Amino acid sequence: MPSLFTRVIQPICATALLLTACSGAGTSLLSRPPTSSTTSTVTQATTIPPAPATTTTTSTTTTTEAPSVPVAQFTGEEVNQPLSRPAFLVKIDNHPLARPQWGINQADVVFEELVEGNITRFAAIFHSRNVTDIGPVRSARTGDFHLLSNLNTPLFGNSGGNPTVMRLLNDEDMILIGDTNVGRAAYRRSDERSAPHNLLTGTGEIYAAADGRGGTPPQMFSYRDDDESLPPSAQPVGVIEIDYGGYQ
Repeated sequence: MPSLFTRVIQPICATALLLTACSGAGTSLLSRPPTSSTTSTVTQATTIPPAPATTTTTSTTTTTEAPSVPVAQFTGEEVNQPLSRPAFLVKIDNHPLARPQWGINQADVVFEELVEGNITRFAAIFHSRNVTDIGPVRSARTGDFHLLSNLNTPLFGNSGGNPTVMRLLNDEDMILIGDTNVGRAAYRRSDERSAPHNLLTGTGEIYAAADGRGGTPPQMFSYRDDDESLPPSAQPVGVIEIDYGGYQ
């Protein structure tokens, strides 16, 4: 028969076992705070891979042109720098007593004009060269006007003219550097011949008297490059003769 001690111990052990079983291993017997239910929403981010990088290559083409070589406006000859000074147009005698003329072979361009009867005179353009003696200088005529209008305010040298010509000359686009308005500042007489076939001038005196006035002339002609072939119609010419009605 079990003793009283045994009967007392058994309920105690049973209670201890019950408490152990209810608490679970390591779990606190203190009352827990209310457990809140938290719902977490997980948003799955979808990462879109970047588009492949596009490389744009710009091709730059550099065109190098050959440097333009400046040429004299009336001769086409190469010059070190563009010629900006005005053209000097001067009337030159062609009477037999005026020959040989001074400096005419150094002019850039020479025009021969029929002035009266069968008599001609020259209108010579000096621009790319400096010439000491030019002449014999003679008077202006109305035939000079259309030459002056193509030279962009040139300097005009002459020994005067009749009243009508001189009056009309004032309306022309030019700078008058003539014997009648500048006199000894730019003109002189040669002792080698008699007047009126001995009036001389020079580019130095003319440009000094102009004192910076006048315009840069345009290019008068189109010039062929050295390596450019002649057109099929070109023919070699040795002499050109123009008949002015018998005047020699």
